[in-house]
Amino acid sequence: MIQNEVGFIGLGNMGSHMARSLMKKNYKVMVFDVNDDAVKAAVEDGKQTHREICSACTEYFLIFQFITNFLIMLQD
Repeated sequence: MIQNEVGFIGLGNMGSHMARSLMKKNYKVMVFDVNDDAVKAAVEDGKQTHREICSACTEYFLIFQFITNFLIMLQD
């Protein structure tokens, strides 16, 4: 676990902009979102992704959560 590696769960208006700002500061950024389009846009910006939220949470020094509706995370 390296301290300049951070994760973002939720890539809405706030999460996507904050993740992009940290990448500009040379942080390694991992992202997770239930919205496939948001994840695709993040990958195009150079962010790494995780398919499962649990693996994302165990690998990074700091995880930011920007979730407005937690129940959507439980949907398949």
